[in-house]
Amino acid sequence: MSRAVRLAAALAVACGARPSPECEKYLTCAEAAAPNSTRSQVLTYGTSGTCWSNAGDAEACTALCKLALDAVRSDAGRVTPECQ
Repeated sequence: MSRAVRLAAALAVACGARPSPECEKYLTCAEAAAPNSTRSQVLTYGTSGTCWSNAGDAEACTALCKLALDAVRSDAGRVTPECQ
């Protein structure tokens, strides 16, 4: 990850970061594909989730959200508009 992206992530965490766009998209897609199935993911990747307490966690969580989104898209998300 580039230095600028790491710096932006660190600043966002310091300012009470929101979930990354990748994690917001993953949560929206996962909930649409399997309603009421994302409670534990929201606790981790959602607003006030454990991912946003420091820049290192935020970076790792964003990478995991990208992978998780790809996995949902390849399964039930194929036909779910929120996953496109």
